[in-house]
Amino acid sequence: MRRNIIVGLSTILLALIVLVPRIAYAAEGDVADPATQIPVLMYHGLLTEEEKQLHPNNSSYITKASFEKQMKYLAENGYHTVIPSHAIGARHFDNSSNSELSGCLALQQFRII
Repeated sequence: MRRNIIVGLSTILLALIVLVPRIAYAAEGDVADPATQIPVLMYHGLLTEEEKQLHPNNSSYITKASFEKQMKYLAENGYHTVIPSHAIGARHFDNSSNSELSGCLALQQFRII
């Protein structure tokens, strides 16, 4: 009887070891499909060149020129903020009015919104 319990538990444990990674991999496979991926861009702020020098190692803060270059690239490559094939999500900054205004102007300039 005891041997049957040990064999049964061992079988269940072995099945879990074999099957769980495969189930997890299948779930990852769905997310990895390019048709289901949307780039999400995050910026803490748009800065002048002088302000950027105060945050040289923080990639969340970029210059207005860099932001405009990125928006131009996205616009020229078919990206936009609705859900067709080249969609993006753009979250606006940290409630900083200069960042929101500059960001919106660049998004409008390159016809992303």
